[in-house]
Amino acid sequence: MNLTSTQKAPNPSLVTPHFIIGGVSIVLFAFILVLNPDTLLLHYFNPTLLAATHLLVLGFITTICFGALYQLIPVILDVKLHSEKLGWISLCFLFIGIIFLITAFWNLNFNIPFYLASTFIIIAITIFKINLILTAQKNKQNSLEKKFILTAVGWLFFTVLAGFLFGINLSNNYIKISHLELLKLHAHIGIFGWFIQLIIGVGSKLFPMFLLSYEADKKPLKIAYLAINSGLIIGIFSLFYAFKIGVITAIILIIFGIINFLRFIYQTFIQRTKKKLDVGMKKSIIAITFLLIPLILIVLNILNPNNLIKQTTSLELIYGFTLLVGVISMLIMGLTYKTLPFIIWLKVYKSLIGKQKTPLPRDLYSEKIQTYQLLSFIIGFWTIISGILFSIVSIIQIGTTLFFIATIFYFINIIKIVTHKTTEL
Repeated sequence: MNLTSTQKAPNPSLVTPHFIIGGVSIVLFAFILVLNPDTLLLHYFNPTLLAATHLLVLGFITTICFGALYQLIPVILDVKLHSEKLGWISLCFLFIGIIFLITAFWNLNFNIPFYLASTFIIIAITIFKINLILTAQKNKQNSLEKKFILTAVGWLFFTVLAGFLFGINLSNNYIKISHLELLKLHAHIGIFGWFIQLIIGVGSKLFPMFLLSYEADKKPLKIAYLAINSGLIIGIFSLFYAFKIGVITAIILIIFGIINFLRFIYQTFIQRTKKKLDVGMKKSIIAITFLLIPLILIVLNILNPNNLIKQTTSLELIYGFTLLVGVISMLIMGLTYKTLPFIIWLKVYKSLIGKQKTPLPRDLYSEKIQTYQLLSFIIGFWTIISGILFSIVSIIQIGTTLFFIATIFYFINIIKIVTHKTTEL
């Protein structure tokens, strides 16, 4: 990373709580699945799965994304964060909102707990959005990375607001569209509007940096930006006006956009000068390739000649589980090892750089534990997918147990990193 940019980074005391809360959240998510393996064979609109999914999406993915962005914005845009105080306020509101939301979903209570949760989360997202916009305005360049990140944050706000309105609709039924269709819309805006575009925006800067590959053409990223956002906008309007061709067009555009992102990653990978990948980068590359699974499922669902491939709950669950766990969660786990160790290393050893020999950032965690985490995660993931596909609870139970073990390994390394003390070599 560029040390001149990291001098503008916020105090690590703002960033590290996001990773700790995120680590606890994914462990709890995995534990819920261990206790309720059969929930992955039920329809996705069930209280246990709704609660667990939002714990993963908000408690782990979104919380860590917030913390990581506070650290990465100075690297990507070469500016200081507008306000660390706003970062703390946003985290507090988000944390309280998550607790209320999980309670509401667990009990399928869309009254006071849901309204409180939505209020706290909307406030948290609004503060985060304002903080990031004011930060980005300090950088006058209209870079592609900046566009992706700010657009992603805009879609995050829309996703949360839409989720609140859809939740109210469950009690009042003022929107004349199926609840399940609205839930799918809410999920896809969050996944492709917020998470995937954030991954593209941050990844377009970090992947070339970590792989030492600076020659990749960014034209595929420009195409991805236009295609994904056009697809999301067309999809929203087409769903509300029941325009089936519009929905299919939207899906094709989003797929086309993601394929162009994969083209960029492939070019970056083959043009890299750093040939040997550490476990963190291996995780990230594997997660990116997993994107092909949901894309294939979408294409099969569109083609579906003579109804040979029927849309089933199992395939829908595999689709969602692959996106949220196999792609996004695994990618965040991988990039954790590329960001958090450097944050703590800089805090602990900044004053000693050039004065004495210091450990490397990778020395702050156990690579052996990380390897165990990768193996248990991948085996657990594919075991869960197999169990869902063949509707066998015992197989899902084995998979969720392995996945739970993987999250424990991940959390152990997070604690090992954030509690690191000065050592000399």
